[in-house]
Amino acid sequence: MSINSGFKILGIDHLGLAPKDAEQNKNFFKLLSLPLESSETVLEQMVDTTIFDSGSNQSLSKLEILKPTSDQSSIAKFLEKKGSGIHHLALRVDSVDHAIKFLLKNGVKLVTDTAQVGVHHTKVVFVHPRSTGGILIELVEHTR
Repeated sequence: MSINSGFKILGIDHLGLAPKDAEQNKNFFKLLSLPLESSETVLEQMVDTTIFDSGSNQSLSKLEILKPTSDQSSIAKFLEKKGSGIHHLALRVDSVDHAIKFLLKNGVKLVTDTAQVGVHHTKVVFVHPRSTGGILIELVEHTR
């Protein structure tokens, strides 16, 4: 049986990593010769991001290192509560807005009920771990 969700999952966009020492983590990926794609501060999320290409020769599957810029950021709270680790799995979708409508209609809990601005001016929404079996899932729409 196929469910008409109104949006498509295009693949894994990235893994969000929350290391205790972001600089050491970045240096490790540089040592492995993974291409540095970008660094950016996302003010709305109070986080500095550094993105490496995973070396898979695909446009998807990036590694995103997350460093909090405030003690109030979700990354700072994650590090305090859980320590270093994988913070989230990001899936690339063709429409975050359609995904939000579909998920809410089906009783899925979201962190916010509207799209937020992500890295590279993407549209993002986070699916609450209570609705996924304990894993934070980010849905990402590349608008450019």
